[in-house]
Amino acid sequence: MTTAEIEEKITGIFEEAIRQKTVNGVSYALVDQGGVSRHYLGQAEPGQFYDLASLTKVVGTASGIFKEMAAGKISLKDRVGDFFPAACSAVTVKDLLLHTSGLPADLDDVWQYQSPGEFWEAVLATKPLFLGSV
Repeated sequence: MTTAEIEEKITGIFEEAIRQKTVNGVSYALVDQGGVSRHYLGQAEPGQFYDLASLTKVVGTASGIFKEMAAGKISLKDRVGDFFPAACSAVTVKDLLLHTSGLPADLDDVWQYQSPGEFWEAVLATKPLFLGSV
């Protein structure tokens, strides 16, 4: 399949989602040896900010954890407190990935923190609302 064919197929899928009002807009980039082509469909515009919500867990966190597991540096059974002593020692890496840690989904009023360090302190001080799978 050529890059142009891939681009046409991807664009068609996203345009259909916009037609069906599944999404308001889509921006995507297609990267190949010839460079990067950027696409903005529907209400998407260059420079727009997006709330990726829970995608960071799937794309970033889970990928990073599995890479570290493959290197033998971490296990799903490891306790978070082994890596971050101030954190809840009962919670495992697996608990975090499966959303069974008992930790709240969000910190209250995240905009109140004046620095990344202050925010991190609040994260580490957060206690589980219930004990998950432990």
